[in-house]
This record gives sequence, structure tokens and C-alpha cells, in this order.
Amino acid sequence: MDFQRLLEKYALGEMLVDDLPCVADTAIESGYEAEALYELAGARGRDPEELRCMLQRALDELDIKMPTPAQAALSNARSIAAAILAGDVSPYEGARQIWADVYTRFPELKQLRVFVGCASEYEDNETHRDEYSRRIVEESTNVLDDA
Repeated sequence: MDFQRLLEKYALGEMLVDDLPCVADTAIESGYEAEALYELAGARGRDPEELRCMLQRALDELDIKMPTPAQAALSNARSIAAAILAGDVSPYEGARQIWADVYTRFPELKQLRVFVGCASEYEDNETHRDEYSRRIVEESTNVLDDA
């Protein structure tokens, strides 16, 4: 997993503070360089608040902003949309993931509401599933184009 995706997982509360040194390891392996990043990589077992401060210092040195939870969630939705377009996940399953994993936590991301509607209609109306699948694919393209 790349550094940006790890930051997004952290912003979403899907990662423990104790895992931040591993995040720093990943960043360093990916070519990021910052003194605070090296310090964080070697800070296993430290106080959680100290780890948070080290991460923020590293991000400041790298001129990277921590994504907000909503930004991280939208990025996750875009990853799912990309998987739909790549054929790695069916349109219905992808829309259901966006609905369950993203929209339920972040209903303010109104651009994702269409995935909820299409997934719901797909479940309820077997005769129009192809139409809903096409719409999900179209909306996946739209979500990625808005990036």
C-alpha cells in the first residue's frame, strides 16, 4: 500500500497510532525524505501523542497535508470506481461497497448518492439490472473525472 493510501486509512481511523512508524517506513521506501520521517520510522513503542506529532512534523517537512476524513473517503470511493471500470469488481458490488463503506459514513458526499440509488434499485428490480450496471459504470467515470 502506498504512503498516500496509508495516510487516508489513518485519517479514516482505520489504523492505530502505533502503526505510524510502519507508515514512515513505507514512505521512506517510496522515496520520501524528511528528518522527522526517519525519526518516526525509528519510534516504535513511543507515546501515541509523540507519534502523532512526529507524523505532523514529517508531513510539514514534506509539504503534504493530512487528508480530512471526507477527502480520504472520497479517495476510497474513487478507488472502488476505478476497480469497477477495470472490471476487477462488478458494477453492483462496487456500488454496494461505495454505499456501505463510504456513503453511510459520509452522506455529505452527495456525488456518491447515485451509487446508493443504483445499488438499491439493482437489488429490487431484476428486469433492469443491465441498465443499473451501465449507470454505475457511467457514474464511476464521472467520479474519476471529477478528481
